[in-house]
Amino acid sequence: DAIRTEDHAAIHQRMLAADGKFMVQADDGEPFYLDPEDVLITLVPKDGFVSAGSNPVVLLETKLTSELLDEGMVRELISRINFWRGENDFSYDRRIAMSMKASLKLRTVIEKFNEYICAETMASRLLVGEDLSPSASLKMALEIGDEMVVIAILQSEP
Repeated sequence: DAIRTEDHAAIHQRMLAADGKFMVQADDGEPFYLDPEDVLITLVPKDGFVSAGSNPVVLLETKLTSELLDEGMVRELISRINFWRGENDFSYDRRIAMSMKASLKLRTVIEKFNEYICAETMASRLLVGEDLSPSASLKMALEIGDEMVVIAILQSEP
């Protein structure tokens, strides 16, 4: 019972400090000693974490924060725009101008990541809430997660 109530990591630390031996008081009061091979220490990640490896151990927090969800929406948006560019034979180095009309949630995220979106899609500018569609080369409506966005793309000069 003494071992069951003892913190295993504490046992290991005390063993290291005592040249590999650890004394445990038995229920009958008699001491007995544990060697390092008598102790097995395992890592059990807390809820919301996963672990991999043995030495070293890598722990990852699996909780999705609002920041991670926002970044995921932006990456999906960029992926869809770049796929669309390829489908419409836009050369890789052709600059574009874009306008987006989006739901309030997605609009906030697009405004926050505007510069990043432009860099990843070769956009010289991205107007949020404004409409380029009268002069746009292409127009599309997308659903990103549960959010809607309408994108108008105008090809710029190479």
